Amino acid sequence: MPRTNHDSVRRRHELTAEIGRRVADARISRGVSQRVLGQEIGLPQQAIARVELGQRQITFVEALEIMRVLGLQPEDLDPRPR
Repeated sequence: MPRTNHDSVRRRHELTAEIGRRVADARISRGVSQRVLGQEIGLPQQAIARVELGQRQITFVEALEIMRVLGLQPEDLDPRPR
């Protein structure tokens, strides 16, 4: 059965939420505040909060910067099942 547009949108929201959870988990485990992470990558604290809540998608460049600041590898943010 082919995917509908609704399925694609739902899946995109699920991926965004999972990436946000992974960012939050990594940030918290390293003792970095949302404010400090935002300062390091050039985003306001509110944008980091929205990322972590799954309300804002991150760009590729933002993902690279988050990985740099938090010492992550790409697979650490990969939302696909392991």
